[in-house]
Amino acid sequence: FEGLLYYDQTEWNVLHSPGVNRMTRLYKDQSGVIWAGGNNFFGRLSANRANGSLELDLFLYENNHGFLGEVTDIFEEDGKVIVVTPVGNEYLKDYDSDLFEVRKKDDYKVEYYRNATVNKKITLDDGTCLLATTGLGLVVLDRNGEEKYCLSRHNGLCDNNVNSIYVNDMGIIWGATDNGLFLLDMHNAYTQFSDTEGLE
Repeated sequence: FEGLLYYDQTEWNVLHSPGVNRMTRLYKDQSGVIWAGGNNFFGRLSANRANGSLELDLFLYENNHGFLGEVTDIFEEDGKVIVVTPVGNEYLKDYDSDLFEVRKKDDYKVEYYRNATVNKKITLDDGTCLLATTGLGLVVLDRNGEEKYCLSRHNGLCDNNVNSIYVNDMGIIWGATDNGLFLLDMHNAYTQFSDTEGLE
């Protein structure tokens, strides 16, 4: 609810969003650019040329192109970044970009698993499917769609509402919940980061 929390391999840092609004979506495109969206703003991350620190380059926010709404998804289609919001471009004025397109949320079907909303779905190279859900935690399915196991508060996860997941180049899964972050190695135990580890 302040911006982007990131780890630079030494310490945790916060990159504040405009007006200290919540940042709700991140997306890394095929060229490696990280796009960020949240409550009435959309932009991308860049490195400061002087010291390499992260900065947020804003494309859309209330003071330049009007009301954007809450960014609910970011993805790529035909080489263009697609930004999804509940209102689409209805209240935006004088914006035109070859880099991205704003679309309305109603155009997309919400996916469910056992009556729980699926916030993010990732299929691994071995066919294993990971579901970040609202209410059930992290659900792991085999290549046939059968449930292998589920990580939730019942077995130690920090929260049952998993908002997003990301798999890094080493196959490590990072997850963001309503109540903290977790790290999962599919072949090992998972770790949760909380105030015990110094993360508020």
